Amino acid sequence: MNLGRAAFSYFWGHLYDDVSRSIEACRVVATEHDVPAGVAFAALMDSYVDSVKRSPVELGERASAVLKLAEGSPEVYALGRYLQGQDAEWSGDFPEAERRQKEAIEIARKHKLPQSLLPALWFHAKAACCLGRYREALDSLTEALELTERIGERAQRSRLLNTLGWLHSEVGAHERAAELNQLSAELGRELIDMGLVAGASEIFGNASLNLAGNRIARGELSAAAEAMGPVQEELSVPGDPWMRWRYGLHLLDAEARLALASGEAEQSLGLTERELEGARTHRSRKIEARALELHGRALVALDQRERADRTVRAALELATEIAYPPVQWRCHSLLSVLARRAGHRATAEQCAAEARSLVVGLSPQLSDASVRREFELLGERLVSDPLGAYR
Repeated sequence: MNLGRAAFSYFWGHLYDDVSRSIEACRVVATEHDVPAGVAFAALMDSYVDSVKRSPVELGERASAVLKLAEGSPEVYALGRYLQGQDAEWSGDFPEAERRQKEAIEIARKHKLPQSLLPALWFHAKAACCLGRYREALDSLTEALELTERIGERAQRSRLLNTLGWLHSEVGAHERAAELNQLSAELGRELIDMGLVAGASEIFGNASLNLAGNRIARGELSAAAEAMGPVQEELSVPGDPWMRWRYGLHLLDAEARLALASGEAEQSLGLTERELEGARTHRSRKIEARALELHGRALVALDQRERADRTVRAALELATEIAYPPVQWRCHSLLSVLARRAGHRATAEQCAAEARSLVVGLSPQLSDASVRREFELLGERLVSDPLGAYR
């Protein structure tokens, strides 16, 4: 079991050769001495490494295949449930992600496993946010942030601040989101400059891209480009493969949004096509839905109505399938624009009302009055200014 823990430690140090040696040693020793949990530990760590380096790896299925062996070890079993939930969140099965992370959280709390509790709370929050369960997401993020403060876990704290910023972005509270993403980016930059955490570039990159999105939404296009610059530079040359596949997709999305906000709709189309290809390669259905909606938005800007209608409806269908409200309300809003351009006033009003209804139905999830008001204003803009509601 200690060999499995060594692999886990090397993993977070991004020492991939040492991880591989430890995994193999763990597998050999556990097999020779009939320690099923050790065999499971080795298999789970092998899958974990693959997921961050190259995805897709059918992580959930691989975890399920060995989880039975881990039942005698809460530590390994919690890791397996977390990895199942991580795979489900990445692939857009948010209810399954919630279920698996809740199981991991329960085990981690019972057996006092902070190394399992933190990531499970984080991914539970991400899944809950994607489903529009903002109250649950905020509760998990708050608990996780308090835990990072107690144990001094700065890397995970930066990730959590970034996720909290993303949640606020989802509901249109871009000023508060920018503050949180700025804090996350500053912490990520500190981790890089001081050489404290392997993979800090990914932490800094995600926060910077979320911050760029906030600046685009606020019309601060030069500042958005500035925030993206270091991430573009980082990804333009070979480097640590840790999660590049995922934040590379986020970079494409940010670049496409900036291009569209700058009046370069054709450029935005090319970027979203690349984002779509990557999302489908990596089985990331939420990113696919997001990219489809943005692709459709660019087509609306170009007044390519038939293509826009097909694309936006495809985005809406996928977003409805995975129960992801933000893309749903954006698509309804865009369909209202297309209907109005076609002279179908009643249809346009119905689509706009559906967009606003989604926001109104979810706004009670937000207990902060100022954030809730920002969300409600977003709902109003989806009706009054569909193309301006999202830059």
